[in-house]
Amino acid sequence: MEYNNNFLHWFKQIGEMIEKNGNSKLKDFGLTLSQCHILVYLRHKEEFQASYKEIETISKVAQSSAASMISRLEARGFVKTFTAKTDKRIKLLELTELGKSCVEATAKYIDELENELFEKLTEEEKQTLFVLLIKITN
Repeated sequence: MEYNNNFLHWFKQIGEMIEKNGNSKLKDFGLTLSQCHILVYLRHKEEFQASYKEIETISKVAQSSAASMISRLEARGFVKTFTAKTDKRIKLLELTELGKSCVEATAKYIDELENELFEKLTEEEKQTLFVLLIKITN
């Protein structure tokens, strides 16, 4: 196997590029790309709420990592946390008004990141890549 001639190498390169450029674009908001992903997820949820477990699942991180990200978001006022009324064992978080406005403000930067990443691809190539990535991850 050659060093530069395998998929895993290129997926790793792309992942690192996305994280580095995304974190750089979001630095002024005091957010990482992973934290922004959580805020965007909440913005699209009914009642702007999710459980810690949902955040673990969509972020694909361990419970401790999800709790740490949520804690940092709460400290910045982007989310508030509470226990479910129906089951006190379930921890929930909700997007605050500050969090909602932050999602709107960062949308431009996320779009820029995506456009930069795919600027060399045609629309047809983008659609094909999108379908293939979904196929790989499902």
